[in-house]
Amino acid sequence: MLPDNRIAYFGENDTDPNDPEGQVLARRRLHRYPAEGVHGRPRDAAAEALRHLAGVAPQFLVHFDIDT
Repeated sequence: MLPDNRIAYFGENDTDPNDPEGQVLARRRLHRYPAEGVHGRPRDAAAEALRHLAGVAPQFLVHFDIDT
């Protein structure tokens, strides 16, 4: 598994702290870019995330989670 500093959780909605994903997010120290901080400024928010990732990893992977 990747160390927490190599993961950017980008554009997520509020996660229920009682569901499994919410429990993992509460435990781990991931760089988070919540949807409300991305809305209206997606390009700037993506640039922030990219700057963070470029500083800790030479490569990165983007995973699009499109659950509804």
